[in-house]
Amino acid sequence: AQVSYFVKSQQRRNKTNQADALWLATYAQERQPAATAPMNLSRQSLAREIQSLAKEITRLKNRLEAAEHGQVHSKVISSLKRRISILEEEKRGLEEELEQETRQDNQQQLDLLLSIPGIGVRTACLLLAELGDITRFTTARKVVAFAGLTPTQFESGSSIKKRSHISRLGSARLRHILYMPCLAAIRFNPIIQAFFTHLVARGKHKKSAVLACMAKLLKIFFGVLTHQKPFDPNPLRA
Repeated sequence: AQVSYFVKSQQRRNKTNQADALWLATYAQERQPAATAPMNLSRQSLAREIQSLAKEITRLKNRLEAAEHGQVHSKVISSLKRRISILEEEKRGLEEELEQETRQDNQQQLDLLLSIPGIGVRTACLLLAELGDITRFTTARKVVAFAGLTPTQFESGSSIKKRSHISRLGSARLRHILYMPCLAAIRFNPIIQAFFTHLVARGKHKKSAVLACMAKLLKIFFGVLTHQKPFDPNPLRA
């Protein structure tokens, strides 16, 4: 994103492979960006394929529901059911592979995430694959920014003041992974539940409160992984 904005600021008119290479080199020379920790791209690709299959299954199920309530040929319905079954089997196989690899390489981190109420094995495996090495983030705020969950404000003068919203300048995949676990955490995690109740009581819209809880949950992930301690609902307890 930083490179993209940098290139746009130069008002370039042509886009070719040679021009892209030149601007990448220019950005690196001028800005001297810090090196990032290497990612396990193989496992990340596995996690992302699982997410893609989940989206496709949801799309086909919506079509099936519409077909079953409409005037559709029986062969169409059977075709949809067959494709859903095949994709669900593929998804289960990939999830088993992802869990196996995660347990093999990151069993301790997996156990730490599973200590958080509302987090299951599937979510924990997807999070570890998408986040990579947690030590590449120096603070919890940077993890939240990576997910695009930091709030942004828009003010100009004394008359223009728009309602704040999340930046979205981050990983949409990570936000997607966090959404359903966050809803579970609002029900079963005492810290997230109290935080959500507090925000709603102050007049915050429920959707905005959920986004804030997603950021809070991500900070809890960062905390248990960096401190190497299971979740404690009473962190200030002596």
